[in-house]
Amino acid sequence: MQEKTLNKIIYKDSFIIFSIRLLSTLAMIMIAYAFSHSLSTTDYGRYTNYWNRFYAFNAFAGLGIAAFIFTYSKDKLILLLRRIKRGQYIALALFMLVASIAFAGVQARSGYPALISIAFMLLNTLCIITESALIIFRKFRQIFWINLLYLLAFLWLHYRQLHAPSFDAASLFSSLCILFAVKLLVSGFFLYERNAAPQAEEVPAETNYQKLWLHLYLFDMTQILMVYIDKFVVSILLNESTAAIYNNGSTPIPLLPIIFSAVSSASLMQFSKYDKGDTVMQTSIMRNLARILSNFAFPIFFFFVFFRYEFIVTYFSNKYIPSIPIFLASLFVIPLRMFNYTIIFQKHERGDIINTGVLLDIGATLALVYPLYLFMGLPGIALSFVLGTYIQAGFYLYKMTRILQQPIHRIVPITNLLMKFLFYGLLVYGLYEGLIPFVRPITAMLSTICVTAVVILAIVRREYRSAQHLS
Repeated sequence: MQEKTLNKIIYKDSFIIFSIRLLSTLAMIMIAYAFSHSLSTTDYGRYTNYWNRFYAFNAFAGLGIAAFIFTYSKDKLILLLRRIKRGQYIALALFMLVASIAFAGVQARSGYPALISIAFMLLNTLCIITESALIIFRKFRQIFWINLLYLLAFLWLHYRQLHAPSFDAASLFSSLCILFAVKLLVSGFFLYERNAAPQAEEVPAETNYQKLWLHLYLFDMTQILMVYIDKFVVSILLNESTAAIYNNGSTPIPLLPIIFSAVSSASLMQFSKYDKGDTVMQTSIMRNLARILSNFAFPIFFFFVFFRYEFIVTYFSNKYIPSIPIFLASLFVIPLRMFNYTIIFQKHERGDIINTGVLLDIGATLALVYPLYLFMGLPGIALSFVLGTYIQAGFYLYKMTRILQQPIHRIVPITNLLMKFLFYGLLVYGLYEGLIPFVRPITAMLSTICVTAVVILAIVRREYRSAQHLS
């Protein structure tokens, strides 16, 4: 009965968190489509370079806080925050400010005013942190309305700039700063409104939570950097048109990160309710996590592999056909998104394992990036990051078996995953071959998405009901 209730909560919370984060992702999807079609590759490259540099520096400025707070329950988090000294808060704020100033220094080379870039980094970073805190406090309705209004304002600001006599990126980003400030004030109001007094809980020792935070910060920082460092370097070394081509080819698939984040956050929220020694429940959560995420990772992977040409030309326009080989190389990281390899280590406060995996990822990527670039060109850069991630995932799985004291087949539902991999691959391939010769590419893609979505919902529904009947 306990496992039945647990699985039901994870499904429910995952859906709620996904719905909340979907709004901001939809905004970026719509903007990328409109801008890539309407702007020149130079102007679009200038716009995307700003965002990619933001994500790279946000890896430092965010301090890993948005990930760290999901480690603890709401009551334990409140007690923990009360124990942090004022000097520590000041130190964190100063570090965030220094990262923002460094970001402004890089953006100044592209002609952006320093104050705009500093405000952009600080306000957007704080918005990300407060949204995570609101999720912990389960203020889902408030977050939904905040993000919906934010979406409408975000789109309007971009629409206004798109129809201006000339594209002015600096003006657009300064307007976004005002939007971030309003969102932060409203989020802060709901976050700090009167809450029930926290229940007495055992708070981790100061050295324990500080050590865990440091490890998670380093992990979060390096994981973000591994996604955006190549785009950051390209934005610095190459011209804006070439950067636009590389950015579109290596762009993360929009929906997958928020599905992954939503399910992982919901699972981690449940982990916080159980003791470290309860490895039976932890193993059960990990198996269910893989089952849920594989229903999204596999069909998304096959969809973009088969429809890669149609997607790039339709979504970004034929100006970005050179992005297709880069895009294909980047796709092979998607199957790994069926698993969150670190939440077990967060639960057991083993940040050392997390960061050892990070070092393996970085080392493998650095060893591969240059020879693959010489052999394949820009697609080789993307592929080196993918291969580094596979090596890291293998290490994490090995360490997970040691901590849970379970063989790999007990943690990962291998048969279930293999059957889904084959099923989704054949399904999407069949739809691709059956539709592309007879209908327009956009019709073929939308039809495939609709059919596959129905199948995914049916499988998720069946697995959800199966989970409810577990004893």
